[in-house]
Amino acid sequence: MISQIEGTIRRLLENRVELDVGGLTYEILLPSRAYQQIQAMDPEAPLRLYTYHYLEGGMAANPIPRLVGFVGELDREFFQLLRTVKNVGVKTALNSMILPVGKYARAIEAEDVTTLKSLPEIGPATAKRIIAELKGKKLVKFLIAPAEEGAEEPLPAVTGYQAEAAEVLMQLGKSRTEAEEWVDRAAKEHPEIQASDALLHEIFRMYGAP
Repeated sequence: MISQIEGTIRRLLENRVELDVGGLTYEILLPSRAYQQIQAMDPEAPLRLYTYHYLEGGMAANPIPRLVGFVGELDREFFQLLRTVKNVGVKTALNSMILPVGKYARAIEAEDVTTLKSLPEIGPATAKRIIAELKGKKLVKFLIAPAEEGAEEPLPAVTGYQAEAAEVLMQLGKSRTEAEEWVDRAAKEHPEIQASDALLHEIFRMYGAP
């Protein structure tokens, strides 16, 4: 099984990259997120991708070997997790990955059907199935993953009880960006909460203790 590959870009297309590896050219399928990340890289520099190797056609007489590539190992892990959901195949999982995995995971944990069903290949029924099968401990490592630089809109400054909650999270080891992101999301989802201790309780319920 090919789990990692490194080479120089011969051609980059929206859904795949052709990678030259020692004179051999490999065609590697990409999620939209990986395509955007690779576009921002130096096209002359070596590119390393973490890959998922599968046979298109399954047990058919002439299955076609395919490679799917991800810029980070966590992205590949998230893709493989999506594949465990009933009726979510390789192409459905791949095409749906237009968001950073942290944002995708938070939508699942928050049962945000609206965000999920807006993703390519994900309809209302599939969105509900993903939530039912993945919400909970399976998502912890993705929920606490560091935010990608430039991946999210800037967060508004937190003040008052929100700032107190963010300070506690930083004391527990979270970066300021991550702490304020968690606080901002919890505060928006629960505007009735107006105290730092209650907000922290909700944050720990949503993400688990840092």
